[in-house]
Amino acid sequence: MIPLRQTYQLSINSSYYNVYQNLASAKGWGKWYPGVNDSDRSVATNKTGGFKIEDGLLTVALKQTGLGAFDVEITNSSGVNKYTCFVTASDTMGITKVNVSRKANVFKYIWWLIRDTRKETFAYKLKNYLEDTQRYYGFVISKQVAKEQLMMVSRQKSVNNNICLNNRTALKYLLDFSSTRKLKITGPVQLQYISSMKDSTEIMVGLPVAKKQKKGAGVEYMDTHGGKVLIGYFKGKYKDRQKLYTAMSLYLADHYLHDQTKPIEKFKDNQLPYSDESAVDLQLVIPYA
Repeated sequence: MIPLRQTYQLSINSSYYNVYQNLASAKGWGKWYPGVNDSDRSVATNKTGGFKIEDGLLTVALKQTGLGAFDVEITNSSGVNKYTCFVTASDTMGITKVNVSRKANVFKYIWWLIRDTRKETFAYKLKNYLEDTQRYYGFVISKQVAKEQLMMVSRQKSVNNNICLNNRTALKYLLDFSSTRKLKITGPVQLQYISSMKDSTEIMVGLPVAKKQKKGAGVEYMDTHGGKVLIGYFKGKYKDRQKLYTAMSLYLADHYLHDQTKPIEKFKDNQLPYSDESAVDLQLVIPYA
């Protein structure tokens, strides 16, 4: 019986480098392919740029046949599946094309079409991993469009070992100012770290308000422009938010995006930390282009 070939292409919202590295290495498969356990598996590499992973009933064998070209054979309890795979860069920055083909007899081919089993293949599992920011970057990160806001702000230069206390003092001052001037606050407190020196940091503390009133001592107004923003979500000790900063910087680089301003920290229920050890619930907002 003459075998038939099923071929399909999928787009992965990730850089060519990330797709290639996670597909071409046994370490990469351990991060995203179900059943490949880092502690239990055995791995053998070969001189042609490939490997073989054996993990219980699962075997994954990959052979590199050219630049971005691979033969993949996966054996599990349901049988043996052989694939040919080609990875290519897309015309769109940050998008990678993966072409996959596999052979089958007529009956199996028809079964594939009826069930549409493409999404059960390794290529879609790789796509799901790379496009899931929680799994790949460690945090939920999303693109959004921000609206323009009017901000009431206080700028301050704080000694580095007293930043959290000074931020809370600045917030209290803004809240008292808004109450005195009967200003309607329309959102949570925001922090922006403007610049840092050896022993001090310049910080802007702000609250979004509905309209302007007369300026007060140490209080000014500024309009924030709406547009595209990247938002990351963090819960934990305040000092550990740096991990989110790192993850979002990597996301920007992976997707060929460029930040437009310093990141902005937005705190749920205006709960600023007392110290770096305090638990916080914040969003990190980065305007980008």
